[in-house]
Amino acid sequence: LIKKDLTNSEARINAEELEVMPVTDISDVIKLQGGITQDADGGIHIRGGRSSEVMYMVDGVSMTDAYDGGLSVSVENSTIQELQVISGTFNAEYGRAMSGIINMVTKDGSNNLEGSLRTFSGDHLSYDPIYNNLTKYDPFNHKNAEFQLSGPMISDKLFFFVSGRKYQSDGWLYGLNTFDMYGDTLETFRYNAMNWVDKYSVHSKITYRITPKTKLKLKYLLNREKSQSYDHNMQLVQSGRSIQYNIGDLIGLNFSH
Repeated sequence: LIKKDLTNSEARINAEELEVMPVTDISDVIKLQGGITQDADGGIHIRGGRSSEVMYMVDGVSMTDAYDGGLSVSVENSTIQELQVISGTFNAEYGRAMSGIINMVTKDGSNNLEGSLRTFSGDHLSYDPIYNNLTKYDPFNHKNAEFQLSGPMISDKLFFFVSGRKYQSDGWLYGLNTFDMYGDTLETFRYNAMNWVDKYSVHSKITYRITPKTKLKLKYLLNREKSQSYDHNMQLVQSGRSIQYNIGDLIGLNFSH
């Protein structure tokens, strides 16, 4: 019951638990764990530490973004076999981490041919005047589609795993575009969604079982995202707002014995 050599708090979530959790992104899973909060900009904080003090690992490889301290390549929930969250003090095997480690192990193919397809769509609806332009319901305002396929290429020797996700949202926080960026009044006013997002990701892996205890894995991850964040001060002047781009690629070769 008491592990005397355990110096840290740890939480583990496996693929079966992720399957039934009402979440769509990995950040939604992480922020449900004890001692973890998420700020308004989406940054993850473990036990009050800065978001840049968290170390992200995928299949044993550090995936921490040197620019903002976040996850450099998106990993979808459907590709994760096990998620490990370590907070507090931890072993010396984890370098360059101050407040916590988030370690993700991705799925491999097997002798069983398996596949899945998941999709949803919807919208936000409100008659509260604090929210602009939400009195009409569009069932396709938010769209999500993802698939997963895995199985054998050579029985007991060579396996594949591939998954992909496409998500698009036209947003739900609207502003009435009234002026141009020079302060002149526009001829026509119109409501525009200010927190839209368009992204997709692909994860593929080939596993070669050399011996029952030795494996060689080749994987490729990519994500592409384009979005705009809501700015309350720019509701009436939307032409001066920036667009955010998130591009990630990872090619990895892993040998384990």
